[in-house]
Amino acid sequence: MSPIKNSKPFSWQKLLTVRTELFGFFAIGIVIFHCNAIFGFGNGSSISKLISKVLSQGNMCVDLFFFFSALGLKRSYEKNGTMVYYQNRIKRVIIPYLPCALIYYCWYDLFFSGKGAIQYLLDLTTFNYWFRGCVGPLWYISMIVLLYLLYPILYKIDTATKHLGIIAMIAGVMIWEIYLFHVDSSLTATNIERNISRIPVFLLGLVMADHIYNNKKLKLMEICIMAASVILMYLPDILCPKYHQPFWRWRSAVIGLLAVLALGFVFCFCKEHSIGLVIFTFMGKLSLEIYMIHILIISVLENYDLCEKLPWYVWYVVLITVTMVLSYLLNLLSKKLISVIWKA
Repeated sequence: MSPIKNSKPFSWQKLLTVRTELFGFFAIGIVIFHCNAIFGFGNGSSISKLISKVLSQGNMCVDLFFFFSALGLKRSYEKNGTMVYYQNRIKRVIIPYLPCALIYYCWYDLFFSGKGAIQYLLDLTTFNYWFRGCVGPLWYISMIVLLYLLYPILYKIDTATKHLGIIAMIAGVMIWEIYLFHVDSSLTATNIERNISRIPVFLLGLVMADHIYNNKKLKLMEICIMAASVILMYLPDILCPKYHQPFWRWRSAVIGLLAVLALGFVFCFCKEHSIGLVIFTFMGKLSLEIYMIHILIISVLENYDLCEKLPWYVWYVVLITVTMVLSYLLNLLSKKLISVIWKA
């Protein structure tokens, strides 16, 4: 089927020009999601409950992070090769992560909980999550480190099998995720399921990267397939209601992706017409730092039972403001560390 007429505004590749801005949107979406979950929203009125319900969907921004991360990895890997690819991942993930993790887990494991040095090392290396299923505030890092580490292998499989190998993996992971959620009821399986359920959307980004970077046009058939996928993902709830949770996450990821495609084209329009996207650009460059900083602040507040000490709107302002400032400082520190380490 031929591309839609006048499809220039719907070119897949146009999304790449606003990838940073989209990451900024995802970052603030996750922050507000956690604010809503921890501090609540409004005074309990019908409008407040409706807004709170909308904000609770911000969790899907995590899935969208995975999808667009996979898109970006393609360019980095093809342009730089394996060694430089890994160096860039160390610079962007490990260097910002270490200052946060060193300080937070030192406080939590050695002082607040008194769990000791072994626990500190397990948390710092993320081994505590994978081998014990203990969910800490930085569980997200454990997943992206693993996926980024495996990406060159996944890329070669995708290229060699013309996407079929990755598509098979997506199906396999979905089956595994259902097993973890419904068959293995252990705490380890239940907690690890949180990460496993995010793998399919990352693999989907890997598969679609070739399509997007080659600037193929959005075809009517592709729109129909995406729309049909949302409808079909409701069938498991009808046929077998006990599988609601895992399918709900995949369905949310697809709905979120469709929404972000629309948002991306709005951002493209704004960029082409010089309509300001400065705040989203700023947050997009600090997206990883924002994620880590805000969730660690919330963890400290929860451990000291401070979340109900101030009105919800005060916590929103305080958390977002402090998060932005500390994220910016962490980004400056990371750049300084990178220049020192790589110069040496």
